[in-house]
Amino acid sequence: MLLHKHFILKGYFLLIALYSCEQANQKEPLEKNVQPALPALTETRPTEPTSYADTLFIRDEFATHPFSLDSISVPTVQHLLGAALINKKPVANKFSEQQVDTLVTLRKGRSYVQLYVVGTEENKCFYQSALIRDSLQVFSQPLQIGFTKEQVKQAFSPLAQEQDLPDIIQISNGTGTDLIYLVFSSNKLKTVQFQPYLE
Repeated sequence: MLLHKHFILKGYFLLIALYSCEQANQKEPLEKNVQPALPALTETRPTEPTSYADTLFIRDEFATHPFSLDSISVPTVQHLLGAALINKKPVANKFSEQQVDTLVTLRKGRSYVQLYVVGTEENKCFYQSALIRDSLQVFSQPLQIGFTKEQVKQAFSPLAQEQDLPDIIQISNGTGTDLIYLVFSSNKLKTVQFQPYLE
């Protein structure tokens, strides 16, 4: 249970940092034809304290199956994102010293999905993390970056009865191990972050 709370708090603080960065980015105009920086894959700490009162917590299996895929593999995720750039990084397997696994990051625009590939089996992989900040039709629910809060309520039935949505919504699965964060800015969905349970 303590480990579970650690993961939730870690994800919550990472989300708040992303939300703070999104708010700061709105104040700086972008020059024409300048490609925005890719989102960082490293954890950052929030610059100011936040409150759980700023977040709506709900449970839904969307947190277990966030993407419209029947199976998880590098080719299927690449197809889902549409011609995504691929970065591969070898990592040591935690349970077998002689086995080398691969961390695969697929990027499209300012979005990415990161997969953990076990050994040399490209079709044996798990979600490591994901951050969607572009208007891509990738979710298992009819959600899309750029939707207003009202459109999100209409598209995602667990939110339909909510009167006012806060800027951060945490969706957890039945066991509370997989998490999705919906982050709004200026009444629009700006970021969807997926944080699955990692051993």
